[in-house]
Amino acid sequence: YTFGASLVALALLSTAAPGEARVAHKRHVSHRAVAQNSDAAEIAELKAQVNGLTARLEAQEAAQRITADQAAVAANQTASLQKQIASNNAAVSGQIKSAINANTPKDSGTTITSTLFFNASNINQKTNGVRVSPSGTGFDLKRAYLGVSHKFDKHFSATLLIDANANSSAYNKNATPLNGQYIYVKNAFLEYKLNDAFIVRAGAAPSPWLPYAESVYGNRFVENTFIDRDKLGNTTDWGLHVLGTIGNPKSLNITYAASALNGGGYKNPTRTNTVDLEGRVSANYKGFTAGVGGYTGKLAADPQNVVLTGGLTAPRTATRFDALVGYVGPRFRVSAEYIWAKNFSQNIITGVNKDDVAEGYSVSGAFNVTPKWSVFGRYDTIKPNKYTASNLKDDYFNTGITYSAVKGVDLSLVYKREVLNGSTNGLIAGSTDFTSQDTKLTTTSLGGVAKHGTFDEIGLYGQIKF
Repeated sequence: YTFGASLVALALLSTAAPGEARVAHKRHVSHRAVAQNSDAAEIAELKAQVNGLTARLEAQEAAQRITADQAAVAANQTASLQKQIASNNAAVSGQIKSAINANTPKDSGTTITSTLFFNASNINQKTNGVRVSPSGTGFDLKRAYLGVSHKFDKHFSATLLIDANANSSAYNKNATPLNGQYIYVKNAFLEYKLNDAFIVRAGAAPSPWLPYAESVYGNRFVENTFIDRDKLGNTTDWGLHVLGTIGNPKSLNITYAASALNGGGYKNPTRTNTVDLEGRVSANYKGFTAGVGGYTGKLAADPQNVVLTGGLTAPRTATRFDALVGYVGPRFRVSAEYIWAKNFSQNIITGVNKDDVAEGYSVSGAFNVTPKWSVFGRYDTIKPNKYTASNLKDDYFNTGITYSAVKGVDLSLVYKREVLNGSTNGLIAGSTDFTSQDTKLTTTSLGGVAKHGTFDEIGLYGQIKF
């Protein structure tokens, strides 16, 4: 019994051991499954979070798109409203201007200008080495211009320019002095402009040649131009003037001017039996210019009110030929002018019964060292009476430096010298405009012993334009 019981117990033990092992294995598998289930839950939770973030981002982007669209619509509405307001303002402004113009003078086309030429200098003038008047130091207001122009419409306009200067009463016998000054109407004309190619002026207006030469020369305030300095032409005269520009003003163009004139200049608006004629034509290309001109007439020498001498029965006809080439650019300018003039001297009505001729040339140049500083020079030579005083010769030059302080204000330190050989008295009367007498070289007394005259001047010259 005891042995049998032992066998039974051993059998039971051997049977129970595998069962317990299986139970232990089942317990181990259960823990791993739990871990796997936990990881899956975490992954699911993360996916849910990502999906939530994605949804929120998509919602924000959609909201931003809506806001941008709304802003664009608002901007378009604002721009449209601003245009409407501007249009309404313009309409109201136009109505106000129309109402004002209907009840006030139309003076918007009126322009007022002024130009002053002045100098402070020392003059040393000599005849055969002897110092003579008007040597000395002083201040002189060469010219004072006051002008007004009014444009009535796109075709009609009018211009008035007053010239005041201290001129000699002997030369300007018809002038009335005002505090030592003489007042003249230099420009007074009505203008009709069809277009740039056809302009008509009636009255005292710029002559065809001298203003053209001045525009190329550029230093009128230092010295008047070659023909004007030797009194062989007028800057302005009374008459009928036609002018214009054909072609492109900024490239190649042709300018012309033609005038029927009294012949006495703007200071002598007398009636004449004949009409003088003057004309010019010039070609211009990007700063380069070349022009020719001419004059013919009696110079207002009417036989009804002058006394003819020397066997003359009628005033001679004065003729003049002009030629000029030049260049005007941003950095420098240069010009050369030639003149041949017949019977422009006093012999047109008095003196010997013989024609006379003046012939000469002038060269000038200026160089802009900087925008405000420039240097310049000029040389003239002329034989004013080749037939009646063949030995008479006038040489003139100037040089200097200019400071352009501001627009419209130029100041020049200038040296001038003039030499007159073969004169009967050696005097240089007004050819350099130093007394503002506007007279010719003193050559009225022909014959006798030829003399030598010199003129030296150094000083400050200036112009003011506004």
